[in-house]
Amino acid sequence: MANLENVVSVLEEILEEIKSLNDRVDKIEDYLFNIKFDVDSIKDSTSSIDINVHSIKLDVETIDRAVQNIDISVG
Repeated sequence: MANLENVVSVLEEILEEIKSLNDRVDKIEDYLFNIKFDVDSIKDSTSSIDINVHSIKLDVETIDRAVQNIDISVG
C-alpha cells in the first residue's frame, strides 16, 4: 500500500509541475501576442510614413516643374 501512496504522491507532484508549466506557457503566449500587436502597429506606422514620403516626393516634383516653367518663362 505504501508503494501505491508513493506513486500517487509522485503523480500529484508531476501534476503540479504540469500546471505550473501551463501557466508559464500561457504567459509566454500573452507576451508573444503583445509583441505581434506591437509589430503590426509598427508596420502600420511604417506604411503611413511611406505614404507621406511618397506624397512629399510628388509635391517636390511638382514644385520643381513649376520652377522649371518659371525659368523658361523668365529666360
